[in-house]
Formats: sequence, C-alpha cells, structure tokens
Amino acid sequence: MEEQKVTKSGGLIYQKSFEYDSQNRLVIIRDGGNIIEENKYAENNLLEKRTNYFGIDPGFEVCGGNYIYKFEY
Repeated sequence: MEEQKVTKSGGLIYQKSFEYDSQNRLVIIRDGGNIIEENKYAENNLLEKRTNYFGIDPGFEVCGGNYIYKFEY
C-alpha cells in the first residue's frame, strides 16, 4: 500500500509505503528509502514500536528523534 502527498504544482512532498505481515498487521512504514516506523509483535500483541525521524529540525540531536515504545500486557 502506498500514500503520496503532492503540492498544488505537482511536486512530491512525501511518498510512504506500508508493509503488512501475513496476519494483516502493520510491520514497517517507509518514507522513500528510510524506515520511519517498525513494529514487532508476539501472537496478536504489539510488543515494540520504533519510530525514526529523518527530517530537518534545528533542535535535532543524534538519536534525539528516534523513539522505542515497549508494551506489556
């Protein structure tokens, strides 16, 4: 599955692709060649969600835009 956002003049702002596993759970979101979100599952539960930021931000520090969320059930 793919999502695109373009400007009024037709310029591409972003192009995201979504990858799902055999149970139709979201596994990876890519923006261009970068993985911006990665999800790990055990059985039917989301265990870990990793988000990565690759944009331009004046306050961006190394690994400051990368987050790991862990879930317990």
